Amino acid sequence: MVDVPTNDSSLAAVKIYLREHVDDGVPCPACSQTVQLYKRKITRGVLEELIAVFRAGGTTRWVELADLKTRGLCPTGGTQLGKASYFGVVEQGHGIPDGHADGAPRGWWRVTRQGEDWIRGRYTIPHHTKLVFDGGTYGEQGGPWTVEDAYKEPFDLQTAFGEL
Repeated sequence: MVDVPTNDSSLAAVKIYLREHVDDGVPCPACSQTVQLYKRKITRGVLEELIAVFRAGGTTRWVELADLKTRGLCPTGGTQLGKASYFGVVEQGHGIPDGHADGAPRGWWRVTRQGEDWIRGRYTIPHHTKLVFDGGTYGEQGGPWTVEDAYKEPFDLQTAFGEL
């Protein structure tokens, strides 16, 4: 166990300290930002949002999640989809004009080819991924995670979500 580094400690000592404490969360002695790993997995709610985007745009069209919510096509309210991006099954649009004064895209998504393969049962993802404070991934854990695992019951794409 490494003691809490001080202002006189080397950067190497700070890194060792952070590696030993990152699972529990700890303030970085160098910058005071909290450093912690968070586990994320794709749940049924995330899956339902992913499929709503896929139904609306496939893998080629950008879809505005707010529009799906307004039309009642996003059963979970559209608050979970960002978690799926850590697994490479969906991507968020950047630089898409959406009429906001600051020009920042909000809620534009597109399912990736890998995402389509996962939805259709041709691909598996890790059970969960670890995230660091800045939103980057820091490793994957667990065995293969299928769409059936996320749905939590036997899953038939056509029965659950109709024709895609």
